[in-house]
Amino acid sequence: MIWEHLFMRRPFQPSYVCYPESVGHFAEAPHHVCERQSGQFGYYNLHLIFNGEGWLDYRGKRYTLREGEGFLYRPGAAQQYGAAAANPWDIHWVHYEAMPWAELLRDGEDVWLFSFTAVDKLKRLFEQLKEACKESTKEDEAHISALLYELLLTIREHGVGLDNPLLRSAQERIRAAAELIRTRCVEPLTIAELAESSGYSTAHFCRLFRQTTGKTPVEFLTESRVTEAKRMLLSTSRPVKQIAIEAGFGQSSYFIRKFREAEGMTPDQYRRLFDSGR
Repeated sequence: MIWEHLFMRRPFQPSYVCYPESVGHFAEAPHHVCERQSGQFGYYNLHLIFNGEGWLDYRGKRYTLREGEGFLYRPGAAQQYGAAAANPWDIHWVHYEAMPWAELLRDGEDVWLFSFTAVDKLKRLFEQLKEACKESTKEDEAHISALLYELLLTIREHGVGLDNPLLRSAQERIRAAAELIRTRCVEPLTIAELAESSGYSTAHFCRLFRQTTGKTPVEFLTESRVTEAKRMLLSTSRPVKQIAIEAGFGQSSYFIRKFREAEGMTPDQYRRLFDSGR
């Protein structure tokens, strides 16, 4: 049986985005069962299942949870879950506090049941978090908070609710399209071509892209091109008109307008700003 349970001291710095109360790893523990009443537990409770099975009861229904799935309880929520006796789960877990804006749960929900990818990365982050929590000092606090924050952001990016299994495929396609935009932003890409390569109509692609990234495809493409233009402005002496073409904007007037919207200054002003600081 594996039964790791590391408790943390309260941090000296009270304003971390998130900070663990305890972190651990359970495996080969068929008698692992947890029941907490509403209002009894004041921390977020995150579990990721890397092998085996378990169960969770919520609103009168029992859910079976398997490898590649997990759950997150809100502070104060009633909790009922446990390992399957015949094939007990191998879980990594963390109880933590977090700023309200770092919330992963949807409004009105006490628990989020989800599946996840990026398994190797999440395992690595958990191992690093556990190691950092062992005999930690004040100097380790920022590192511990950063590891937990990266863990939560990875789950936000690679976790999909069990109530919407079709969303995972859509998110993976949209992320692939976003990466294509980043790597080929200086090319004459069109939204219709990106939508077709993702297997969606243009309208549906645009809706999914905004849902996944928080931006429209055009906004994401423009942002990527501005980033490339900034690199050219500071690493070359090429004129603005040439950079506009090479960064994918075409006309320099359009480039200057979009650059000003993004950075609050013209490309020439941006270049002079950094030149004066060298």
